[in-house]
Amino acid sequence: MKNQLRQGDVLLVRVDSAKGKEVSKIVARGEHSNHSHVITGDAVVTEDEGQLFVSVGNEGALLQHILETEYLKGNEVWTGEHHKIDLKPGKYKVVHQVEYDPYEKAIKRVDD
Repeated sequence: MKNQLRQGDVLLVRVDSAKGKEVSKIVARGEHSNHSHVITGDAVVTEDEGQLFVSVGNEGALLQHILETEYLKGNEVWTGEHHKIDLKPGKYKVVHQVEYDPYEKAIKRVDD
């Protein structure tokens, strides 16, 4: 069983426990485009002190969608950039890719 799954700038790492308050199933939003990475199926996303966790029951998946716009009228469309990742039952921590900016001398989250 894989302990890490990656979709673009989002990494899911298996953990023993997940805690926090239930939040949206969107685990990452594109800063420069109108897409998002979304958890679907029998799964709950929680947030604790800024950290996201995913608890998957029977089945779940990580998908990348274009977010709803006035043109889509309530529908979400798969972007085609990343394939669906099926998630096995269990708990995962969401890790966002970071990069070092030598000009600002800082580590920051990757903009997508």
